[in-house]
Amino acid sequence: MRTLYQPVTMVVVLRIIRDRFYKELPMPDMDRMQLDVAQDGLGVTHANNTLVIKYRKPKYIVELERLLRMEVQGLPDKEAKQEKEMMESVTKMMENVMKRPANPSQAIMR
Repeated sequence: MRTLYQPVTMVVVLRIIRDRFYKELPMPDMDRMQLDVAQDGLGVTHANNTLVIKYRKPKYIVELERLLRMEVQGLPDKEAKQEKEMMESVTKMMENVMKRPANPSQAIMR
């Protein structure tokens, strides 16, 4: 089994020995930040009939996530309340959409 990184497509490709079967694993965080994947950052292990593939995020992405988390936690109460109300209204709207029949002819028959 081999893992390799294809820089053109920004995915990690997992191939078995015969090279006939393979799986492409996208890495959206790396693609979004336009960062290259380091081959030595990939870790492959096998346990309990499961293949485990790990990749350690670069410090740059971890730092950005930490800053974003701090900014979200630091929102004033008024803005946080507005965000919560907006999310509740979106949730109610989605519940109403899910209750509607998928077929318009069923709606007429009711």
